[in-house]
Amino acid sequence: MATALAPASAPAAAPGGELLGRRLFAPKCRLVTANGSALQIDGQPVSQDVISVKVTLPNHGVGQVELVLNNQRHDSSHRPLVPTWRYNDLQTLSFGTRVRVDLCYANEAWVPMILARITDLSFQFPQDAGAKVTLQGEDLLSLLKVKPATDTMWLDFQEVDIVSGAVADSGSGLAVTTTPPNPAFSNPLEGVTHQATQTYLQFFDSFAERMDHELFTAFDGAGGAVRLHFEPARSGTLGDPLPLAWGRDLLDFKPVFKVWDLRTEAVASGTPPRRRGSFSERVLLADAIRGELHAGANGITPLSADDARRHAFSNETHPEAHNEPIAVSNLDEERARLLATATLRRSARQFLCADITTIGSTRLRPGMHVDLSGFHSPFDGIYYVTQTVHTLSAAGYLTVSSLRRPGMLDPSRYPGG
Repeated sequence: MATALAPASAPAAAPGGELLGRRLFAPKCRLVTANGSALQIDGQPVSQDVISVKVTLPNHGVGQVELVLNNQRHDSSHRPLVPTWRYNDLQTLSFGTRVRVDLCYANEAWVPMILARITDLSFQFPQDAGAKVTLQGEDLLSLLKVKPATDTMWLDFQEVDIVSGAVADSGSGLAVTTTPPNPAFSNPLEGVTHQATQTYLQFFDSFAERMDHELFTAFDGAGGAVRLHFEPARSGTLGDPLPLAWGRDLLDFKPVFKVWDLRTEAVASGTPPRRRGSFSERVLLADAIRGELHAGANGITPLSADDARRHAFSNETHPEAHNEPIAVSNLDEERARLLATATLRRSARQFLCADITTIGSTRLRPGMHVDLSGFHSPFDGIYYVTQTVHTLSAAGYLTVSSLRRPGMLDPSRYPGG
């Protein structure tokens, strides 16, 4: 499948380094096996039947794909054959079939986007148009949507070791990369039970929520195997942000603020395991999100959500009265403090969220940062990408990305008229 796109004025660099506006691009899609072999039907590649593809990749959780294929059979003269339909036998593509979706531009290298298992199929047989089949699939993280046969008790293990061990027990066959929190916990977790009523994915989600970790699958290099990752939220580590400018790279920008309901303080209280007494770990919003406010190419670090809220509601009787008491059990002080920090971060990350639309880019992936420019304060600067939706259809290749930032540039810096 090849769909030509008209060039923009001066878009961001393409995967090969050339600017999108320097030439016409023909985005392409192919459907292959996990090792890159072409999926075929009747000796022909399935890719030639692709009508549209939509790949949704999150920074945490299960990725999804939707494929719409032509289901009509024709000979070389485009005359219908009998039997008429290509995929009705549910042989080449069926429930559980693993499909890797690769995208690229023109003659550049193919970029693996997702390796998914087909979970749902739907068919259309209209009288006035060609038959179609729509395939829905989920990435290999969905292999963990199963439950253990019995309750499993984990005693005196670090959480990352529990995740690795439980993945091995799940029978999913997934390779695992785990990263402990920073700083790492001094002591192992006293004990936790994986109940038989809880899937492996739900069990890991409970750790991720408490520890501010992300759980996702990713390719181990170009065309490599898929690995499961359990690691601290990547929003706190600034790599090489992708610059995106209004009027050059961005087709649409939709920012939304949420301010009043932000939590400003969290206190986690409880009794330490195996010891007498009690503890109370207090975390302030400003401390929780400091590591997620990055200076962009303009060199300016955003105001925190805490400062923005304080200033906006300075005339209120209790401008900071949004505390979050947390009762904890079977956790030590270190884990309780991280729980309080994670609670505040989830709240603050709603402060400024945005959706952007660009000409399709295989480089845009969740877990990375982008540097927006052209809007001035309060919107310019570094954002974290939480989700990308790559859609290739007759309309071309577009990428819609969801962004977040727990702060904004000082709006008083917005240039005068």
